[in-house]
Order: sequence, then C-alpha cells, then structure tokens
Amino acid sequence: MKGDDEDVMKPYFWWQKTNETKLTILSLALIIMGIIVTFAVVTLSSANYTWPNENFENTAVGAGIGLIFMGVLMLYLHRWIKKNPHLAKEMAISSTDERNLLILNKAKAKTFEITLLAITIVYLITIIFTDSPQQILPLALIMIVAGSSYLLLQRKYKKEM
Repeated sequence: MKGDDEDVMKPYFWWQKTNETKLTILSLALIIMGIIVTFAVVTLSSANYTWPNENFENTAVGAGIGLIFMGVLMLYLHRWIKKNPHLAKEMAISSTDERNLLILNKAKAKTFEITLLAITIVYLITIIFTDSPQQILPLALIMIVAGSSYLLLQRKYKKEM
C-alpha cells in the first residue's frame, strides 16, 4: 500500500519537482538579485542619477523587494511542506479533484468577466473626459485583446463540448 500513497502524492507546486539543492539555489538567487537591484537603485538615486523615466526608480525598487519576498516565501513554503507532509498531500489531492477544479474555473471565469466590465467602464470614462487619443490607445488595445480572447476561447470550448 505504500506505493499507492506515492502515486496519489503529486507535486502541488512546480518547484516541488526539483530537488532540494536546486530549490535552495533558486530561492537564494532570487533573494540576492532582489538585494542587488534594490541596493543599486537606492545607491544611484542617492548619487543624483538621472533616470530615463520618473517612475523607473519606484518600479525597480518594487521589483527588487518583490524578488526578495518571492525567494523568502519559496524557502518558507518548502520548509512548511517538509514539516507537514500530510497537509501537502491534501493540497495535492484537492488540486486534482474535479469538483474543486470546476469551482476554481468558474471563479476564474466570473473574475474575468468582472475585470472586463471594470476595464470597459474605465475605458468609457476615459473616452468621455480625455481629449488626447494617446491616453485612450492603451485601454483600447486591452479591450481588443481581452474581448477577442474571450470570444475565441468561448468558441473553442463550445466546439469541445
């Protein structure tokens, strides 16, 4: 019966398929890259470096801090899974359960529809209060991509059923 448990236990996260050394190296690399990016941006900013864009500094610091947190969370989550293998097994089973997948997919679909509606409202408000077409173009492209992907996927899934 021990073999049956191993068959049921599938990796819940993509990085659980890798060995422990690779995971540690990846996590530490993310943390080090985040520290380097954050430190470089803060150092250059204190030296009155002129950035190509006024938002670049904040974006780079945010990306650096994001890399640090991602590496730390990967290490913490891997340690948690090692300490609680029964919970990791439950997570793996629930991630492959058809009922849970159906609920998850319905939630994703509803979230997409709500997001599309919100983007449409923002787009219409922007059209009403904006004189410049340069400000409208990015929202128009988002609407075209989101709407066309919605229609294409809807047609694809109808053919599959």
